[in-house]
Amino acid sequence: MRQAMIIEDDQGTRDIYRLVLRSIGYDAVEAGDGEVALRMLRQVTPDVILLDLRLPHRSGADILSYIQNDPHLRHSRVVIVTAHSVVTEDLHLRPGDVFLLKPVRTSVLRDVLIGAPTGT
Repeated sequence: MRQAMIIEDDQGTRDIYRLVLRSIGYDAVEAGDGEVALRMLRQVTPDVILLDLRLPHRSGADILSYIQNDPHLRHSRVVIVTAHSVVTEDLHLRPGDVFLLKPVRTSVLRDVLIGAPTGT
């Protein structure tokens, strides 16, 4: 089974993401804050990472930078899902990474995760 990591501080949102991920064949691990996420990323190599930018203890931009600079995560696809349309950080996404603005319909998230065109 493919592995995903959900980095999101809202439990309800993590629950929704986990259900979407399971429906398309992913097993998910979860982190509710930035520090926990960084510790976990040193131990796992997820196929896909759902990343919120606004997190307690460490920013999503810090975590994105870590992911992009750690060789063992070079093939991990990042899907940034945030409610903040104004991003103060200069985010440089890799090819295949995606930026989605909350609220995200579960059908759109599913399509992004499986690589289908979303029409958005």
